[in-house]
Amino acid sequence: MQQYPVAVVPSSSTFTVTASSSATISSSSCNIGAGFTKFNTLANGTFIGRGFRFRCQMDSDDPAQSIEVDQLGYTAELDSRTETVNTAIASGTSSKAVTFQHPFFTGTSELGGSTSAYLPNIGITIENAQSGDFFALSSISGTGFTIDIKNGSSFVNRNFKYAATGFGRGS
Repeated sequence: MQQYPVAVVPSSSTFTVTASSSATISSSSCNIGAGFTKFNTLANGTFIGRGFRFRCQMDSDDPAQSIEVDQLGYTAELDSRTETVNTAIASGTSSKAVTFQHPFFTGTSELGGSTSAYLPNIGITIENAQSGDFFALSSISGTGFTIDIKNGSSFVNRNFKYAATGFGRGS
């Protein structure tokens, strides 16, 4: 029996696994500080864990047939989530750093190709805006962002709310 190792997803997030009907796909999972559980047979579904291992066991009852695998893999899809702030935040008269209540997952070198592949999208509402006011966002990361609210070239103190949409929870 040939076993094919599959890389571990290094985030506590959910994803969907699609299993072929011609093979038995199984996985084991782990939580922080714990070892992997025993392998369980999978079907389509959503699974939660910090890490996952997969294996595929194939056999044939016909001795004239052999199994050839050209490609075997999985697709991980993280559920999106939105974090909103319902209490207005005062911008002050300089750059305002905002920290998310729960960090977002932004990728890894193995999943997405970099640690900033999946930055959250941020929507801003200025509540007491005046003619000529505008905002600029910078330093967007999985843990927060920086906002500048200005009128012309000068910082102005305005109240704002935000909604950030991204994936999973970062560490």
